[in-house]
Amino acid sequence: MSKCLRAVLAPALLVIVAGALAPLAARTAVVEIPIEGTIEMGLAPFVERAIEEAAAGGADAILLRVDTFGGRIDAAVKIRDAILRSELPTIAWVEGRAISAGALITLAADSVVLNEGATIGAAQPVQIGGSGETQETGEKTVSYFRGEMRATAEATGRDPRVAEAMVDRTIEIEGIIAEDKLLTLTSHEALELGMADHVVSGRRGLIRLMGWEDAVIQTVAPTWSEWMVRFLTHPVVAGLLLSIGGLALLLELRTPGVGLPGLIAIICFALFFGAHYLVNLAGNVEVLLFLAGLVLLVLEIFVIPGFGIAGILGIIFLMAGLLLSRVAPHGGLPDFTRALGLLIASFFVTLVLFLALLRYLPQARWMGGIVLETRQERTAGFHSDEYGDEHLEGRTGICLSDLRPAGIAEIDGRRIDVVTEGGYIEKGTRIRIAEVSGNRVVVEALRDENEA
Repeated sequence: MSKCLRAVLAPALLVIVAGALAPLAARTAVVEIPIEGTIEMGLAPFVERAIEEAAAGGADAILLRVDTFGGRIDAAVKIRDAILRSELPTIAWVEGRAISAGALITLAADSVVLNEGATIGAAQPVQIGGSGETQETGEKTVSYFRGEMRATAEATGRDPRVAEAMVDRTIEIEGIIAEDKLLTLTSHEALELGMADHVVSGRRGLIRLMGWEDAVIQTVAPTWSEWMVRFLTHPVVAGLLLSIGGLALLLELRTPGVGLPGLIAIICFALFFGAHYLVNLAGNVEVLLFLAGLVLLVLEIFVIPGFGIAGILGIIFLMAGLLLSRVAPHGGLPDFTRALGLLIASFFVTLVLFLALLRYLPQARWMGGIVLETRQERTAGFHSDEYGDEHLEGRTGICLSDLRPAGIAEIDGRRIDVVTEGGYIEKGTRIRIAEVSGNRVVVEALRDENEA
């Protein structure tokens, strides 16, 4: 009897459970990806990862929530490519504005929805000038970005001419935009021209429009590592890392041993190159160039006498490593100019801070335990070696150490601290005193052993 009862109840139970789970299984799954703030290279890996996880997780659609004034073209192109490759339906919802690079990302979506009062356009590439103001880029960059906008509009079935007018002010469209003007569209203008599919009044309007009242909308957030990479690759933060790292490096070179400034310099440059390495801006070549330049400068300062080829190559390698780490592999002259401007600004800030520290740091009250302020007055019996009254010019002797350019020499049986005029003199070389100024004794090598 019990077997018969189970045989009857089991199918009935399965039908009841299946009926209860059916509404849950039918609910639409939407993955929401925020595209906000400055579009930099750290944003591209996040969007790519979110799109891949949405497809792998069985989502039904991808919602791109856009509110940006733009940013790097290369980052926007990577995001645009990821959107076009997506096999899931993509909806770009312009919550506030899709300006410049944001317009390219928006037009790559299958459907474009704008909020009331939202704007899209003004996509002409610009660069930062030497005095900090924005300047228009050259025709090469404009032509490249115009082509990207046109190809994107064609791929998603929108008017490519309107898309180009957002980039190139030379394009005139009768009744829409005059020559020498950049095209920026309001939400209703974009709807009339076919650049947007719908206009809604906020998030609730979007949900009603898409029929997502019962949908499960999951917002993807950057991981802590992605957030950190975005933060470190921001132009302002990257410039600060270079400035602080350069300042710490200069302070370390002025002090013996390896101390706190050296540790700070290592941390700053490691953060700079590590973040740029993760977003494929800096590679092995850039890191090796920077390290090689650093090694050459250290050798030039502490090992090789004078300042010659090693120092020059060190500076060139350092500059090359830093510049290339800010330029994308396909970047052109505008990217290079922008990176050079960042580097010059960082070095200028470093120089100003370094001079300020040399001038004011020893006077700071909290530096009393680090900087020795006690003076050794002559009245207390202290004095420095001064040879001005001894008429040492012309006297000869021998180097007791290598002069790089400073060292020790023996003159008339006395050990004297001497310095050359910048050249290197090997230990054991006979020398002659060329000039005496206070306690500074300048020597030169005797070219002939018989010379007196």
